[in-house]
This record gives sequence, C-alpha cells and structure tokens, in this order.
Amino acid sequence: GASGSAPPAPHPADRNSRPRPVPVGVLGGMVVGVVLVLLMMSVMGQQRDSAVTLDSTATAATGTTATLEPATSRTPSPEEIAPSDVGETPLEPDQPEPAPPPQPGTAAIAPANISQLTSIATWEGHWDGINQVRFSPDGHFLATATDEDLVRVWRVSDGMPILTLEGHRDDVTSVVFAPDGRTLVSGADDETVRVWLVESGSLVRTLEGHEDDVTSVAFSPDGLLIASGSNDNTVRVWRAQDGLVLDVLGIGDDVTALDFSPDGKALAIGSNDNLVRMWQVGGGQSFQTMEGHSGDVTDVAFSPDGQVLASSSADGTVRLWRASDGAPVAVLSGHRDGVSGVAFSPDGQVLASAANDSTVRLWQVSDGTPLRMLEGFRDDATGVDFSPDGTTLAAGSDDMTVRVWQVMP
Repeated sequence: GASGSAPPAPHPADRNSRPRPVPVGVLGGMVVGVVLVLLMMSVMGQQRDSAVTLDSTATAATGTTATLEPATSRTPSPEEIAPSDVGETPLEPDQPEPAPPPQPGTAAIAPANISQLTSIATWEGHWDGINQVRFSPDGHFLATATDEDLVRVWRVSDGMPILTLEGHRDDVTSVVFAPDGRTLVSGADDETVRVWLVESGSLVRTLEGHEDDVTSVAFSPDGLLIASGSNDNTVRVWRAQDGLVLDVLGIGDDVTALDFSPDGKALAIGSNDNLVRMWQVGGGQSFQTMEGHSGDVTDVAFSPDGQVLASSSADGTVRLWRASDGAPVAVLSGHRDGVSGVAFSPDGQVLASAANDSTVRLWQVSDGTPLRMLEGFRDDATGVDFSPDGTTLAAGSDDMTVRVWQVMP
C-alpha cells in the first residue's frame, strides 16, 4: 500500500489444510513478542496509576474531593496482626495525647508535695546582708534589698544579676515591684523612698518627707498608691504617678511592716509596740488593732483571698488573724529565734516564714500544721517570697546569699 507495509499473511484456511510444524525461529519470535506485550502492559498500568495519583493531588489543591480506593485495600482483622506489629496500645482517633508528667520546677509548692521541695540554687554576689527579697509580677526577676545601700535585680532563670540600683546613702531595708512590673520601689535608712524603672535601672524620682529610717514599702494592688513605713512613727501614702503625699498616718511606735489587702481597701501595719493595726485606705482611720505578740512585729502579709492576715515577730512566732474582724486564728511556734519575714503561696495553702535561727519554715494555713523546715543558711534568714506561679520559693540571709527551692520529682 501507500505506507509500504507488507500485505497481511494469508489465513491458514486459505492454505493446505494439512498442519505444518512451526519453525523454531518463528516460535521463539512469538514468545519474545508475548513478553514484550506483557512488559508494555505493565508499564502502561504504572503510568495510569501515577496519573491517577497526580490527578487526585491536583483535585485536592483546587478544593474538590476525589476518593480513590485500591481494589486490594482492606483493614486487617485483629487476628491477622502479627505480634511484631503490635507496640504500645494505639490511641483512638478522638482520644487526646496524654499530658506529659510535670517537669522539675513546674509543680506549684503545696502541702502534698512539700517533701519534694529541693534547694536548686544559691546565688552569691552580695558583700553584705540581705534584708528582703521580692519576685516581679511575671516571676522572671527577683529583687534584693541589702545593707550595701543598693538593690540588686536577678534573673530567676539562671540566677544572674542583671541590674544594680545605686543611689541610696544607707542600708536598703525593703523593696517591692509595681503590679505592672515596670517600676520598683525601695526604702532605706537614708529616710528616702526611691522609684526605679526596671527596664533600664534608671531613677524615676526620690520621695522625701520621712524623718527617720524607712523600714517598709508597699504598692496598692491597682498600682496607684505607694505606702512607706518609718521609724518616725508614721506611714506615708504617696500617689505613684507623681510622688504627691496623699496621707500621713500617725502610729504609736516605729513602723516595721506594711501590706495592702488584695482589694486595696485596707492597709495592715506592724510596729515595734507589738501590735498589728488595720487602716482604711483613703480614710486615714485605724479600724482594727490585733494584740498578742510579745515582741516587735517584723512583717505582715495578707493571704491571696484577703481572708487571713499573717504577722511575724521578734518573739519567735507567726500569728494568723481573721482579717474581717482581727480575731486570732492560730499561733505558729517552732522557730528558735525571732521571725523576720512571712509570705503566702499564691493559692494560700502554704505560709513560709524566715527567721533568725537561719531557717525557713513552711506551714499549712488551714490548720497551722508545720510542714517542713529548710536549712542551709549560715546566718539569719531575713526575707522570703513565693514566685507568682507558686513553683519557686526564695529567701535571703545575712550570710549574703539567696537560696532558691523548687519541687523536684
């Protein structure tokens, strides 16, 4: 034909009907031909499968749905699963992953795990005694007030000192962060209160007016007020924004400790006449006096819910009072010397006390049960505080160190 191909071979029926043997060469060619056809069919099948896969991918990309089910696909029965195929029990599709166990330092300190509380670090660097320690609101920093006439700010994650606030001309007795963490206030024996920027360490302003050592400072929960107590027998209330004096409260003796109630309506005041007083914020009136200590009151602290007030004293005890009416709740005895500081855990279950017997003791608030005694200081333990998340306890000492504890498995 026009294509030049050979005409088709005549059908055997057109030849002699007598069968003839097939030549070996022809038979071999037929076998090779069959093999080639089979190979071509296999390749074409693979290409078709590949094309289907690409098609399904492209379809998914356009937002439409294509479902492909291989003819041989099925779920094996449990009996067909070989033992080697079985590992840990698989989760059901809707079952969430199990929560990982708490990591060291992530569990809040509580009566149930108090035995696992472990000293994880001792921070050194001061060359004189530490009077108070306070965590920042986010728990990332710890401030220490010291007899070096300065405040030092430490990074909690690695115990590195990152700021040194210098300017006071005498021992710094107290320190507190503002609720927003942006500023820090310190009080000192130079009769001044100083306000600092935490980010830069720069001095914002100096509040003057006290006529003797400033022994304690506190921020109101809303951050609008600063209170300072002094050995001049007064408490001064300052407007945080500009340092304006809003009130001067006359107390019968040296003021040693201050704390605002969580609702900001009351100010607890400890003093050297062994009394704890409650003052109305904004009213300038004392509406409650708590008697019971036989020595100077050294610190006061409200529980997080505002229901309980704790006070420590040079008489070696910690007392718990009902904040609503000043009724005594419990007397916590066990320290062998004067108690210098107290702090509640954020959930209010545990109270920590630091004392001149070089120990920190932990108490169950609900019934006053002693839970644990922490040792290691070589001199008076002077101040104590819980981190805001309750996972870390820090205490300072006259041995010039800060010790840090966390719950460890």
